[in-house]
Amino acid sequence: MQAPGWRLFTEGLRDRGWAEGRNLTFALRATEGRTDRYRPLAAELVALRPNVLVGVTTQAVQALREHTATMPIVMLGVADPVASGFASSLARPGKNITGTSTQVTDIQEKSLQLLKEIRPATSSIALLWTPDNAGSRRSMEITVAVAPRLGIALLSVPISTPEDLVKALEVLARKPPDALLVHPTPVLQVHNQTVVAFAITHRLPTLTGNSRMVRDGLLLSYAPDFVDGWRVAAGYVDRILRGAQPAELPIEQPTKFQFVINLKTARAIGVDISPSVLSRADELIE
Repeated sequence: MQAPGWRLFTEGLRDRGWAEGRNLTFALRATEGRTDRYRPLAAELVALRPNVLVGVTTQAVQALREHTATMPIVMLGVADPVASGFASSLARPGKNITGTSTQVTDIQEKSLQLLKEIRPATSSIALLWTPDNAGSRRSMEITVAVAPRLGIALLSVPISTPEDLVKALEVLARKPPDALLVHPTPVLQVHNQTVVAFAITHRLPTLTGNSRMVRDGLLLSYAPDFVDGWRVAAGYVDRILRGAQPAELPIEQPTKFQFVINLKTARAIGVDISPSVLSRADELIE
């Protein structure tokens, strides 16, 4: 694994005295966007009896939690750990799970407001989300609640498998909405290019909570700096390896948020973004 986040994670551990091949061994598993792989891969990792488990995304942490209530788990990319049942509170998790929260559920209205600034006439949005992902479900519920305040009618489009996505886009093509809101769940991240192609064909603005998906072709995102979360996760792993208990390590909320716009995509779908919006972006992708 050579992603920027992974490099930050391994560098953070190395800075704290942990190096693979010397006093640390990694066992990596990836679902490649397939929901059915979470539980068996979690079972494999728990069977190895590691000192620390790291779960990336709500679904991964949920699968690990189902297989152990005692092994320390460091979470990364989890939208709402308390609502998901992973922790009693952010200040005192109280269980075997700690780590970082993305706060994605807290920024839904802000994201929709940015989309409305870019295309004020937006009145209908199709929301692509994943029912098995507790964070995605919570975000969906919040979006359903705030959308009417912005004059937006929301169409719920649950996506659990690649086949679901193909069928859903076939239906949406018959009467396209004004925009797409795409949750950054594993199945939708892996098949992001399918959504990008559909959106460009139908000239639809797209909104997500993951800057990498914007770099790969969606229009915009407003979300925590997920890559920086890997650096923070390294600190949790270090403390646990040195004897700290997850139940007593407060869950860290993000302090860095990024507003990212893909200008190449904007041109492809015919969206003219105002200078006032562009000036607020943290990153513009040409």
